[in-house]
Amino acid sequence: MKKYLPAFLFIISLTLLLTCKKAANTHVFYLNGNYMGIQKAKTIKFYLKKDQKNWVYSAGKDFSSKEPIEGAFYFNGNYMGIQQGKTVKFFKTDPSGAWNYSPGKDFTSPETFDGIFAFNGNPMGVWRGKTIKFYDTNQLGTWANSTVKDFIADSNIDGAFHLTRNYMGVREGRTVKFYVVGPHGNWVYIPGIDFNSADDVENVFWLKAGALATVKDNVIKFYSLNQQRKWTYNAGDDFNF
Repeated sequence: MKKYLPAFLFIISLTLLLTCKKAANTHVFYLNGNYMGIQKAKTIKFYLKKDQKNWVYSAGKDFSSKEPIEGAFYFNGNYMGIQQGKTVKFFKTDPSGAWNYSPGKDFTSPETFDGIFAFNGNPMGVWRGKTIKFYDTNQLGTWANSTVKDFIADSNIDGAFHLTRNYMGVREGRTVKFYVVGPHGNWVYIPGIDFNSADDVENVFWLKAGALATVKDNVIKFYSLNQQRKWTYNAGDDFNF
């Protein structure tokens, strides 16, 4: 397992993406291009990171839904996925910042699920209880079981997100553990770099440049992995919304 650590630590400083944990009608997730989406009720507002530190509201890019939003995540390119019940619908943003429904691409799960995230390009990971199942889509927008193997945790999964390539973070309670797809397609745990939140936070998600973020009581806190492979709180970077 140690052979995966060098690659992982390198990725920590370069990678992007995340998704969000389902919680109390608020979802926070990272998008490509230094944007962060914050969803409350039926509206998602977007914030752009300026000067490597400050998050600035991006006016004119709000996404509003007529139906309740149960989950939201960045998918690919200019696409975002919106969960409503067993169905995920995809929306694409245009240069003006408007969001438009993309017909023919809906994903409908055969059963209810707890959360969903994009994984390594095309696949999506859908978790329920202790298990994450993966699905792929083709050019016609049809979804089917992915070649990515199921992931089974020791206890119920509270959140999951993609880092880059075949790396994934899985949250169980206050702990996030990291895994990589091994040479035989099996999931391999990467020891020594677990992230443990000090509080029972609502969300944990992944950002570009190897940072983790936690969400609690409308405050986002950021953490980075240091050279000793310990997660350290980035004091002064909190974002209140």
